[in-house]
Amino acid sequence: MRKYIVLALLFYSLIVFQTSFLVHFKFLDYLPNLAIVFFVFLNLFEERREKSGIIMSFVAGFILDVFSGKPF
Repeated sequence: MRKYIVLALLFYSLIVFQTSFLVHFKFLDYLPNLAIVFFVFLNLFEERREKSGIIMSFVAGFILDVFSGKPF
């Protein structure tokens, strides 16, 4: 349970950093999505029997929707 809370807080901080700070520094009109990059690395380096990647995908998607400024 503690692992999920730490990962959710890490996703939250990455998304807040991305939506508040990185929007001012677009690289060649491209804004990198840090949450998706971290999500891919999380799924690549965890064991197959663990399901934290699936749970964190829902958490990260929800947080991205909250900070998007558009309706769900």
